[in-house]
Amino acid sequence: MKPLHKLILGSILLSSLPLAWIGCVGVAGSGEAVETPIGYLPTNDAIDRGGLGISDVDMEDLLTVDPAEWKTELASIREHLECFGDRLPPALWEEFAALEERLNRE
Repeated sequence: MKPLHKLILGSILLSSLPLAWIGCVGVAGSGEAVETPIGYLPTNDAIDRGGLGISDVDMEDLLTVDPAEWKTELASIREHLECFGDRLPPALWEEFAALEERLNRE
């Protein structure tokens, strides 16, 4: 078992990977991305994983979108959004409807 400080540090480093990629795509315009039903995701080699010990196979698994799994989540996402009632901005319902439509095309 890894010491707690290594687990926490590893979690922080892994959590920062999407931020690094977003910075490359949004700010520098240099990050590579693929379009998926849930939005754009980085390509397998778009995130610098140096020193993290994340293999190409593991990275592919992390970046795989299974539309069937996402479709099963739609009901719980809808239920959660409904909790906000009239306070939920209409734009979020529009995004949810667009997500649902993209997933149903798969």
